[in-house]
Amino acid sequence: MIRQLFPLFLCCIILIPSNLLGQKKFYWNPSSDNLAGNAANWHAGICTGLIGLPGKKDSIFFTGCSSPNPDCTVNITLNVAYVELTSSYTGTVTMNGGKKLIFKTGNFKGGVFSGSNGAINANNSLTIDGCNFTSCSGFLTVKGSFSFISGNFSHNNGTMVFKSGSISNNSGTSLNLNKLEFQGLGFNYTVNGNVSVYSTLTTSQALSAKINAGNNGGTLELFGDVQWNNTSINYGNITWKFSGSQTQSFSGTVEPVLYDVVINKTDYLLKLQKGFSVSHQLNLQSGFIVSDSLHPVIILNGATVINASPGSFVRGAVRKVGNSSFQFPVGMGLRFRPIEISAPSAVNDAFIAQYHESEQPFGNKKESSLTYLSQCEYWSLNRTAGNSPVTVKLFWDAITCDIDTLPGLRIARLNSFSKWVNAGNVSIEGNTMNGSIVTQAPQNSFSYYLIAKNSPGPVVNAGNDTMVCVGSSLKLGGYPVATGGR
Repeated sequence: MIRQLFPLFLCCIILIPSNLLGQKKFYWNPSSDNLAGNAANWHAGICTGLIGLPGKKDSIFFTGCSSPNPDCTVNITLNVAYVELTSSYTGTVTMNGGKKLIFKTGNFKGGVFSGSNGAINANNSLTIDGCNFTSCSGFLTVKGSFSFISGNFSHNNGTMVFKSGSISNNSGTSLNLNKLEFQGLGFNYTVNGNVSVYSTLTTSQALSAKINAGNNGGTLELFGDVQWNNTSINYGNITWKFSGSQTQSFSGTVEPVLYDVVINKTDYLLKLQKGFSVSHQLNLQSGFIVSDSLHPVIILNGATVINASPGSFVRGAVRKVGNSSFQFPVGMGLRFRPIEISAPSAVNDAFIAQYHESEQPFGNKKESSLTYLSQCEYWSLNRTAGNSPVTVKLFWDAITCDIDTLPGLRIARLNSFSKWVNAGNVSIEGNTMNGSIVTQAPQNSFSYYLIAKNSPGPVVNAGNDTMVCVGSSLKLGGYPVATGGR
């Protein structure tokens, strides 16, 4: 009988401690040194409880019970389920170089936290609500939610990597990140409030990286470069705001679809080494986008462009998709020279346009109905999808060359034989200092366009024949001196 019960008794002895070891609470209350790797500094259950090192199923608390000697140096990789710096904590938690702090949930409500050059993994959530928090200079990896409610946050030149979840800034102040990476792992992301990124924003991986705005709106304000390497095409509905006084680049392996884009640069440019599409609104507040025909700004069907002006436009190519009339916000240098089309008939029709701040290089071969070709500027306009004919409108201002009179103005198009042809009857608005000219009939061939003229040839009035004696003077010429000309 005793032999039969002994194995069962031994099994019970093994199982009971296994259950008791789960989810313990450990309180920081150091005795001599301040090292997190010293088991004597952690107390289970209460501030003066049994000592021991916390494990990955345990919770650790930094509270007022360590007030005589509150500081902590994380000299080991600390892997726990939950970490909290309570509002009563007055010390400083400092990570040693090369060490990791790993937790599922972290609440930082008081004291000071310094990540130094370590690494932090938050596998469920990280909340800063009162703590003076300096992140690590390595990787702060979040799979879940990151919330900044109150206190202070310094990113310490590190990189925040999001595998899923949300970034929330409810602090009423700025949340400034150094580098930010969204990994496309098939999860959605949410941005609540305004989040600023001062170095590089990167997207990576092949699955979805859909980034949506929260209930109170969401803006990623970017002061550095963007590297878009995620290969998904749906990027949610947040606002991408490009700001600052330095040149920014937009590069990557794919052309992303962005919801709202705001250009608010006090100086320099946003240079596109890879184009992007706008699905809702492009807001040109200040500064310039530099693009080309291989990497254009693409305005999708239903999207709009607002606030284009001489202080903010696209220095390069813009492509428009859809069946609404559209004014391409193009120019070069400080010249804002839009070109406009009437509404195509199909939602999938597409046109691409660009302004050129120089005399056209294709020669002066022209139809007899054209007497003059612009010597300072021209536009390119091409239909890249569909077959809709559209009217074409060009614009000028005070620095446009040779707009001396309005009646003879025409629009010329370069045909396939490198000959400038008259685009037909036009309607003209404005004056010689500021105005526009539009074809009355829709055009069905597209190429290069410029402002031309159809003016009568000059007629010089020399006056009547008159004899004059030696020593006398005579005023030559008649009135008017000449008529016609350009």
